[in-house]
Parts: sequence; C-alpha cells; structure tokens
Amino acid sequence: MSFPPAGTCLVNQTSGDVGSGATLRGVLLPSASLAQPKQTYSNGTQSLAFSPVGADYSTSLGGTLNSVTQGMNSLGAAGSFTMDPGGPDQTAVPLAAVTPPSWTRPAAIISIARDAPLTLPFTPGEAAAPTGITIQSYAAATNSTVQISCLAPPGASSFTISADTLANLPPTYLIADGSYTNLYIGTLGFNRTASFSNGLVSKGILLLSSWVGQTAVVQ
Repeated sequence: MSFPPAGTCLVNQTSGDVGSGATLRGVLLPSASLAQPKQTYSNGTQSLAFSPVGADYSTSLGGTLNSVTQGMNSLGAAGSFTMDPGGPDQTAVPLAAVTPPSWTRPAAIISIARDAPLTLPFTPGEAAAPTGITIQSYAAATNSTVQISCLAPPGASSFTISADTLANLPPTYLIADGSYTNLYIGTLGFNRTASFSNGLVSKGILLLSSWVGQTAVVQ
C-alpha cells in the first residue's frame, strides 16, 4: 500500500479486465522474481506459515467483524514474525500491536458524495504516529477500481478529502452487481518499526499498522 506525504492524498486507478493482470500500483504480481523465503506469523497463540510458491503475499490474517473474531485471533503480547523458519537464515522479529484510531462510525452504510469534501474526525491511536485513510471502490458497471490513500500527520484529529480527489471514485451500484466501496482509517506505526537483517535481507524493516473499516457507497 502506497501513501503520500502527510496532509495529502494519492489516487491509484485500474480499469478493464483485472483478472488479466491489471493491478493497483505497488501490488506484487505472482510473476515477480523477488525471492520469497518461507515465513511464519504467530499472534502469540496461533501460528500460520507462508510458502514462497503462493501468489498471495499480503492478506488479512485476522480481526473482528461486528465484534466477532474472523480468521486468526488478534495479535497478542507474544506475537512474532519469523523468516526462513528452520533454515540457515532463521530470524524472529517480535511484533507489538499498534493501537488503531478511535473512529465513531454510523450504524449504517456511509454515503460518500463525489462532488463535496469528506471530513473524517477521529482520535489518533498513537499521538506520535500518522493516521492513514484509504477508500477502495470497485464499480462492476465500468469494471474499474480506484483507491484513494491519504495521510494525516501525527497529532491530527481529522482529515478532509477534497471533492476533486473524490471525483476520481467510480459511482457504485449503478446496477445490481458486485460493486463495493470500503473506507478504512488506521494507525501507521512508523515510530515503532522493527529492523532486522540476515543472509537474505541486508536491511529489513517491518511496519505494523492497525485499521478499522466501514462499508460505504459512492454517489
């Protein structure tokens, strides 16, 4: 996921047959030649292994939906990430959970207008960390996807996305189809990155973030 300088937004757009290989900028393609060593993620109570033969290098491991746990349990105090487990370059990096922003959301689908600014008030999860805002919208009628990523500086308690930026979003639900729009607000723990190195990675940095999200509709 790419983020712009603090106080600004970045728009990524794709259209056409996504299944043929079109992708948002920054997404690693299955055909990429980067070395992918075995990896193991532990949330402190459960373990999940990643294999280099898989095409999905980034996914949601766990969380809650309507207060119900989905997938793996949330990260605990004993969580860790291990690269090349059992191999000559085994490296374990401890993981410390990042506090997500406090965001008062309506108990309904959020409506986003394409011709008016959108102001999102929130309480930062960590005072020294920036807050990320992401809107991802897919319109089946035009087979297009747009992602808007914004970065509020540390200490900010609200962020306004301009109408000019929101105008790039495709209107969703023009027809009864598989369109969707999701709005996320998260803490980017730039101040709590974990660094590591081994025979595979000379300078590795692990960035942790925690997000809360809501379904939305673009009109």
